[in-house]
Amino acid sequence: TVTTACMFLAGKVEETTVLLRDVIVVAHSIIHKRDPVSAERIKQW
Repeated sequence: TVTTACMFLAGKVEETTVLLRDVIVVAHSIIHKRDPVSAERIKQW
């Protein structure tokens, strides 16, 4: 989504180390916050 891309780019602008995988995990947990099984699946990834 656009939000995920913005979070990733914000890390690049600030010159902090933000892994794309970390951004994806956070975005996925926010989008699917009502599905506890989904959170476990993304952590295994």
